[in-house]
Amino acid sequence: MGLLASGVGSLLLAQIMGRRDLLALGILLLVLPLVSLAGVRILKPRFQVFREFHPSSVETSSTATVRLAVARTGAAAGPVIMEEQLPPRFGEPPAFRFPARAASGGTSRYEYHLRSGKRGQFKIGPVTAEFCDPFGLSLHRHEIDDGDILTVTPAAVELPATGLAGARGNDGVTATRIRANPSDDDVMTREYRHGDPMRRVHWAATARHGELMVRQEESVTTPEATIILDQRYSAFVSGPAAVFGPAHDDAFELVSSENFEWVVTAAMSISTHLADRNYSLRFLDAAGHPAFRSSRSAPYPETEEFSGLGGLQSIAESLAAIQLSGPRHVHGERGRKETAAVEGAEAPSTTT
Repeated sequence: MGLLASGVGSLLLAQIMGRRDLLALGILLLVLPLVSLAGVRILKPRFQVFREFHPSSVETSSTATVRLAVARTGAAAGPVIMEEQLPPRFGEPPAFRFPARAASGGTSRYEYHLRSGKRGQFKIGPVTAEFCDPFGLSLHRHEIDDGDILTVTPAAVELPATGLAGARGNDGVTATRIRANPSDDDVMTREYRHGDPMRRVHWAATARHGELMVRQEESVTTPEATIILDQRYSAFVSGPAAVFGPAHDDAFELVSSENFEWVVTAAMSISTHLADRNYSLRFLDAAGHPAFRSSRSAPYPETEEFSGLGGLQSIAESLAAIQLSGPRHVHGERGRKETAAVEGAEAPSTTT
């Protein structure tokens, strides 16, 4: 603005005093800012951004390390001020200068840490850069990447190590022995096959049958458990903890309540407890469908059976962005009043 004002003043003085040098100076002062602004927009440097999360998905209240690698792909220019855009819950966005002091091979590397007390999926980035022309006359800010999604999974609560009594025994395992004959020896033995070790020969059964018999191994079935996760909005519409709606103006915020968050934590804790005991888990919703088909963080939305460490990780990621769904009403006059009160109330602010 100062150059433009000086240029206009020079043109007025040139007209009054009849000086050609003032005329040239005025034109230069007017044209230079416009040329600088056009140049910084058209000839702006180009960059590539590589972003990694360690771990790739993090539990609530745990720390995730974000590593950035920024490389220049266009013509070289002067230093650039960059800033990583973050959701409001993570506080002030980190700013850094490109190139970094330890830059090597044209790539600068940066690192910072994030922690969230709530589960969900959050967009980290994009990186914005401020470009300035060589004369320092104009400044332009724009995004140089699209950002990435950080998945925050619910943390499991450690449950007491109690026995799981029932038809399958205290550890949930049952041995299956299938034979037609009622004799215990017959149940536990079979005919000798080539390659069977001699230490498995059952001599009593051999004498009774007149042929070589060996002890057979018991077939052990895998313990199984079914978890029904009720995620109907109407099931959580009443009670002192029935507060719905996003706590922030964040596109990735979940429709949830305090009671439903307790349910999600319980589901994660039970899954961890059973998976540690080699259970095969099955997750269903209240209608008997796969429980994670409406979760945008689910790696396999239509899957309902999980086993092993991979299955437990898939459950955790699926629970990260699961939310209440379905018709937002309950039957009865009391239910209608409570629903109206909930939908009309302002969501309280939450600090994470």
